[in-house]
Amino acid sequence: MRFNRFTGLSVKGAATAVLLLLLQGCAASSLMPGSQPELAFSSGPALPVAAMPEFSVGESFTYDDGSTETVIAVRGDKVTWRSGGGIVRARSKSFFLPVLSWQNRVRRSQTVLTNDGKDMWPLHVGASVRLDERQVAEDNDGSNSREYKRSWECKVKGTEKVTVPAGSFNTYRIECYRYTFDSSYWRQTRVYNYAPDIGYYVVRDDTYVSRPSQRRELVSAGFDSQALPRAEQTSLIQFMNRTMNTSLDGKTLSWKSPGRDLQVQIKVLNTFAAKNGGACRNYLSRYLFSGKARTNQRTVCRRQDGSWGRPETQ
Repeated sequence: MRFNRFTGLSVKGAATAVLLLLLQGCAASSLMPGSQPELAFSSGPALPVAAMPEFSVGESFTYDDGSTETVIAVRGDKVTWRSGGGIVRARSKSFFLPVLSWQNRVRRSQTVLTNDGKDMWPLHVGASVRLDERQVAEDNDGSNSREYKRSWECKVKGTEKVTVPAGSFNTYRIECYRYTFDSSYWRQTRVYNYAPDIGYYVVRDDTYVSRPSQRRELVSAGFDSQALPRAEQTSLIQFMNRTMNTSLDGKTLSWKSPGRDLQVQIKVLNTFAAKNGGACRNYLSRYLFSGKARTNQRTVCRRQDGSWGRPETQ
């Protein structure tokens, strides 16, 4: 048996030791802060290629973390959303890209991207995009400005069937990796499960290098009439009040927007008395727009002025 004169191990033992060190080194590097292996390819249901989604004003999505996203404007490839907390964000129809701009009560932000993500569409397994992001955030008066630079890589890694509070969906799995600008230092992984049937994501998973992971799942895909122009809101409210005042339980009445491809059907489900003795009604409202259908279920009660609104907290 031959021995290595530096280690005292046999040649076979030395080779084994080197292999163990290499394997241990690989395992250790995967656990080092700033390094993140790509998630495994997922093989799920067969899906046809998916066209870039189209959004309509009023379209709204609610998630189990309490967040709501409602479309308030569409201009070309840019979609403006309002959150339930009042934050206004503009982003590309390629929803997995970083937000282009946002504003809340005290701060605002503008972002420039080096890629618009259109090469990912029609969406299919294997599609990918790389881009750099330059973000400038400042107070609304222009003070306290800060600049951030990041690099991103997004890939369609497969398909999955997922079940969330809103139901079960066949989805594309899109994995996006954020790195320190101009380096390979990993900072975040964001995974979207995009459901072509509703044209938006039903799950978003975030994993960070130095923050707790976060996950949100779709609760409902609906329509928020408050995003409509004021005149259309007024007309729809008048229709709803007439329906609540005159319609029989189980009957469906319809309203059509005078200015857009939007139809609303209201079906009163049942009528009951509130604790204060006033009348309340449960109803379904079905919104038909741009080839889509969204259904909301609500309860309203008659107010002292004769209008109908959400029940008062008892």
